[in-house]
Amino acid sequence: MKNIFVALFLISTVSATAQVRWGSVVGVQSSGINSMDLVTSGRQTNLFSGIMADIKFSTSGFHILTGALYAPMGYSKSNLDGVDKQGNTIGKIDKHRISYLQVPVYFSYGGEVKTTVFSGGIGPYVAFEAGDRLRIKGGDSFGNGTVLPGNVKSIQSVIGGMGINFTVERSSLLLALHYQKSFSGIYESQFPDNNWQVNNFGLSLGYFFSK
Repeated sequence: MKNIFVALFLISTVSATAQVRWGSVVGVQSSGINSMDLVTSGRQTNLFSGIMADIKFSTSGFHILTGALYAPMGYSKSNLDGVDKQGNTIGKIDKHRISYLQVPVYFSYGGEVKTTVFSGGIGPYVAFEAGDRLRIKGGDSFGNGTVLPGNVKSIQSVIGGMGINFTVERSSLLLALHYQKSFSGIYESQFPDNNWQVNNFGLSLGYFFSK
């Protein structure tokens, strides 16, 4: 959580030398993990929400779209065995939802057509794990990393990746489409981390408090 506060402090510091608009955002996204040999899994859909900041340094059309989001990700309908800390197999994993506090930074460029502004951007994101909920098929749910796939040691506390973002803005409303993919996996594992890379795409609606 303190990392989010540091990020917000840096954004606030930048606002002293740039034009910054603050707003709120809500959305829905679908996430899943990399395809792996002998492993099947499906995507899961989650809501996300948070605050956003649009930072402009000039009138050239270049700006930075960033913020702080509560954005869960994970996968569902897998054939992975869920194993507890004692090494006991509990059952097949139906769904693993990991909560993240995410800070995306999109370096964007856009232009205005009549009263509508169109923009596209690309940039990194960092996400801090903030709890999890794993459900076994036909069974119970577990949290705090107490049940995980076999050969997995723990949930990664921090992941980072890259994303692309496309926005349409009119008045104080912002409609956005995004796609993100992590550099490393969501788990610390005996296998290479990239086996557990997560990707997501989503749609969001934002509202700026000022024009």
